[in-house]
Amino acid sequence: MNTHSCSQDESVKRARRNAIKTKEALTLRSGLTLSAQQADTITEILSDMVARIPARFALLSDTCGQIVAVSGEHDHSNLEALSTLMASDLAASQEIARLTGEYGQQQISFREGKQACSLIAEAGQHLILFAQIGNDVPIGWARMALLRTSEALVEVQNCSDNTEDDMEPRLDLEMDTEVLSDLFKNSLDDLWME
Repeated sequence: MNTHSCSQDESVKRARRNAIKTKEALTLRSGLTLSAQQADTITEILSDMVARIPARFALLSDTCGQIVAVSGEHDHSNLEALSTLMASDLAASQEIARLTGEYGQQQISFREGKQACSLIAEAGQHLILFAQIGNDVPIGWARMALLRTSEALVEVQNCSDNTEDDMEPRLDLEMDTEVLSDLFKNSLDDLWME
């Protein structure tokens, strides 16, 4: 098993370096165009989420399966395949939700494994957020963090040609203002109420 500890996949790093050098935008297959500044902000938000949950691994891709950012430790030798499968999974889950009358913005798909759980969330119209967490992380907490991260990613996508100050990551998990046990309780209550 080949384990990589990296903040981004090499192909993502290369594309981002080229975009920064030329100050060109990064256009994704889904039609979303990100400036180099937006891409950097997205990477910061993803890294912050991985540290705060804590998640083992996170992957952000567009809805066509193109990798945007990677954070955390992973042993996935083929991130492109994982990214494409995420896009397919999300499309299928969205259609199931539509057919059953349960579709809503920023829904999360959850898969429980023996040692880890995987969550897939919409991050706006063009992006998909994947996080793998250990079974020791409370699901309600991870769910809440994923939803807040998705909201922050949508906010960055909606910022175009803004100043550097406007592009600061706005991921606020309220860890400084509430007691952690209250967050867990509220997250679990929210999970079962929805």
